[in-house]
Amino acid sequence: MKNLKLGVKIGLGFGILILIACALGGMAIVQMTSVSHDTEKLAQQYVPEVAMANDVERHSLLTMYAMRGYALSEEASYMEEGKRHLADVNKYLSQAKAHAEKYPALVKLKDGAAQAQANADAYAKLADETATLINAMVKDREALDLSAAAYMKNCADFLDSQNEAMKEEIRSGASAEKLAERLQKLTLVNDIIDLGNDTRVR
Repeated sequence: MKNLKLGVKIGLGFGILILIACALGGMAIVQMTSVSHDTEKLAQQYVPEVAMANDVERHSLLTMYAMRGYALSEEASYMEEGKRHLADVNKYLSQAKAHAEKYPALVKLKDGAAQAQANADAYAKLADETATLINAMVKDREALDLSAAAYMKNCADFLDSQNEAMKEEIRSGASAEKLAERLQKLTLVNDIIDLGNDTRVR
């Protein structure tokens, strides 16, 4: 090395620097390629996975709120809203399953989507049962209302007839025993009406 000329030494130094620069550049290219691959994986697999999970969660909550509103208020509009959101849940679960099949590395998405689909199917079945029960209760209430109306009409007619009979007996000078008996009938029919009203309220 000592015998080499200065120009050769400088040339060797620059050559070594160029080799080092090339090695660093190669390492940078390898690293960037790896980062690019990871970024592509993130963009094509994981970000859509999170978006689908969020969509499923959002529409599941909206379904639950609508169905709760239906169960409490028995308003059909809530049931329709719940069915719309449940259809959206099924749509996003289908997208999640397709995404998991396209990218086999997303094992948790595949398992989660299958479990969520089973739960959504069970929820849909329970929602239909709820609608059936509520419709049956509405019909029962209608029948009860008709029966209550007939009951109250019969009681009112009987009360009117007893009031008329009482007036007639008073006009005709009926005995105290007759008037007491008539008063007892009026008291009893009023008690019966009160019982009917109390039963309806309860």
